[in-house]
Parts: sequence; structure tokens; C-alpha cells
Amino acid sequence: MPRLARIKLPHSVASVASVASVTLQRVSTGQTGDKVWIAIGDDGAGIPADVLPRIFDPFFTTKAIGSGSGLGLSISYGIIAKHHGTIGITSAAGEGTLMRVELPIKQPHEMHATK
Repeated sequence: MPRLARIKLPHSVASVASVASVTLQRVSTGQTGDKVWIAIGDDGAGIPADVLPRIFDPFFTTKAIGSGSGLGLSISYGIIAKHHGTIGITSAAGEGTLMRVELPIKQPHEMHATK
């Protein structure tokens, strides 16, 4: 059964000068076959379609110079990939964003060791 939570977070939106309040609307977890997943969604401004393809690029940021390195999602992507997992994002401007991380229950080296 998925777990749900509501959490208020301060969130800076690049196109808005002030700090907006974003509510996490969906936090759910589950298992599909030999993988586990977590999905986290919010009701924020969403990610513009022209920005979405670049969000995992190292040093890509929509923040002002000096306000962020653009490494957070790139590092997250790398860690998840090294664990043979995936991270996916769906977003629409004005509708919020949903991130889903999926990881194998056993790493490939663990599967070979148990045979």
C-alpha cells in the first residue's frame, strides 16, 4: 500500500523573484517485480518544457549566478545510475512535477553471488 505525506517546503522558482510555497502532494512507494520505487510529486510551478531535457546536465541551472551550481540533479542521476536504477520526471508548467526513482532490489553482483 503506498504511503502518502503532505509537507510544506520553501521553494525558489527561477521565473519568480520571491520565494513561493510548494506542497508535496504525492509521496508513494512500491515494488514492481524485482525493483522498488519512490515517487514524489508537488503542486509547484512545474518545469518548462524547454528546460526539462537539460535538468540532469552537469552545471545546468535556472538560478541566478552564484545561487546554485547545477550539480544536484546531475549527482543524483549518477548515484542512481551506479546502482542500476532510473530516475524519471514528468512535469507541466503550472501543474507541478513528479519525480520517480526506481532501483533494483538486488544489485547485479549480488545476483551472481547468490547463484
